Amino acid sequence: TLISFIASGNMQNIQNGVECAFGDVKVPAFVNLNRLTCLTPKMDSAGVSALKMLRSDGSIMAENLPFEFYSSPVFTHAEPSSSSELGGKSIYIVADGTIDLWSNVTCMFGNAFTYGRYVSSSLVSCTVPMHSPGSVVLRVSLNGYDYSTVSSPFLFSHHATVSRVVPSVVLSSGESI
Repeated sequence: TLISFIASGNMQNIQNGVECAFGDVKVPAFVNLNRLTCLTPKMDSAGVSALKMLRSDGSIMAENLPFEFYSSPVFTHAEPSSSSELGGKSIYIVADGTIDLWSNVTCMFGNAFTYGRYVSSSLVSCTVPMHSPGSVVLRVSLNGYDYSTVSSPFLFSHHATVSRVVPSVVLSSGESI
C-alpha cells in the first residue's frame, strides 16, 4: 500500500535518499511537490509501528507518527448474497477474524464502489449499488485501499415488476369462477 505524507509547503528541495522507517524497517520515499510517498513493507505481524521520515543524512524529518499494520480477516459471505440490478439495499458481510472499530469500510461489487460501515467485530455493512445482472466478485476494504475478496460471489438479478395478476378473482374455496 502506498502511503503519503502531505506537507503544507513545497517539498521539492528535499533530495533523493529520503526514507520512511516503520519501526526498524526502512523503505525508500518518493517526493513530488508537497507529497512524500512510501510503499509499506510486508511485516511479520500485525500491530502499531512508530513511523518516521528520514533525510538521506539520517536526520529525522518527522517521528512518532502512529501507523498500524493489521491482519485482514477472511470475509466468508454476504447476507443476503443477491440483489436486483437496481441495488439500494444494505447487506451484511460476515468475517472470520476481527474487524476494528476504526475501520474505513468500502466495498467493490465487481467494479462498482460503495461506502460501508462497521457493525461489529465480525460484521460490516455495505449498500448495494446499481449493477447489470450477473455474478460479480465482492471485495471489502477496511482501509479504503487494500481489498479482500469475499469467499462467495454476489448475484445481481433482473428487476421484475408485476403488471397484472390473472385471474384476479377466485372463489373463496380456491376454485376458479
